[in-house]
Formats: sequence, C-alpha cells, structure tokens
Amino acid sequence: MPSAPHGSFGSEPRSGADEPWKALKLRFIGTNIGFIHPMHIHGGPFQVVARDGETIPQKARFMADTVNVGPDSATMSSGRPSAPANG
Repeated sequence: MPSAPHGSFGSEPRSGADEPWKALKLRFIGTNIGFIHPMHIHGGPFQVVARDGETIPQKARFMADTVNVGPDSATMSSGRPSAPANG
C-alpha cells in the first residue's frame, strides 16, 4: 500500500496527524488539453483565495462548491470539510 503522512492509505491517523476538521488548502491546476474543467471536492464548499498566482483580496474572496479551471490556469482554495468525503 502507498505511504501517506499518517501511514498507509486506509489506516487510522496517528495522534498529532492532521484531523479531518482542519482547514484544507488546495490548488486546482488546469492542464493544457484545450478545455475548461469543473473541479470540486466532496465534503462541502470552499473559499477561493487566489487565481493564476494572484491572491484575491479578502473582501473579494468567495465561497464555491465548483470552480472552472481552464488550460494553464490555477485556482487556490481553502476550506474546512463540513461532511465526510465519501467518493
């Protein structure tokens, strides 16, 4: 089984490991295959904090459950899962 920071995939986290209710930081990166792809995570909405390397000012940040990521673009998001990620 592949290794992960908390042990093997499917194992229980050790004490001190990241807990599921802590904030996640994700970067969705579009590949250069010529189309826009909608990206989402299971477990609730997230806040969009940056696009294409530019930080979005605090007052302009927004919540989303899906963002469209185009070729050669990137979106950075942050959030706390509000529900289990069950596939």
